[in-house]
Amino acid sequence: MRRFRPVVLLLAALAFVLGAAVAGAVTASAAPTWQSTAVLDVDQPLVVAAADDSAVLDKLSRLRFKYAGLVGTERLALPVAEELGEDVEDVRDRLGSSAEPADLLLRVTGTAEDPDTARRTADAAARVLADFVEKEQVDDQVPAPQRVVLAIVDVAAPAERVGPARGQILVSAVLAGALLAGAVLLVAALSGLRDR
Repeated sequence: MRRFRPVVLLLAALAFVLGAAVAGAVTASAAPTWQSTAVLDVDQPLVVAAADDSAVLDKLSRLRFKYAGLVGTERLALPVAEELGEDVEDVRDRLGSSAEPADLLLRVTGTAEDPDTARRTADAAARVLADFVEKEQVDDQVPAPQRVVLAIVDVAAPAERVGPARGQILVSAVLAGALLAGAVLLVAALSGLRDR
């Protein structure tokens, strides 16, 4: 077995390079993913102006997370899909949201395989969410001066490519290379045991 060790190691190294190259090429050639973000501001103007403590701001901050959580639900995805003229399940998979602790902004994202669809999805989701918040309060008969306002402050920006990222390509290449090299070493080890 000792005299074959350099050959086995060479084969394992070649297997690693081959596996990494193939997996990297396959991952890199996958359909690109694009993402666009629209930004909304959560406010309660008259109440905030009259407040003498941070309780109102704390409430608005918590409300952002409520609204962010609704973005991926059918309750919001259905009107977005209707506006886009698409199937609700396709649209629902493209929706996302986030809220940072440091501000009162809510970011709504659209992710798709082409930049225009990503941008249109984010824009539609922002409009639908702002309308939803307004309608919810009208239905609950909240007086106009007391209403929370969800206003679009940035329409969806041109989409940016978010995948496959270099990190994804690198990870898949290393994993595939390691698996193939490991398989070569395992076969060599099992063959060596059989020869004994």
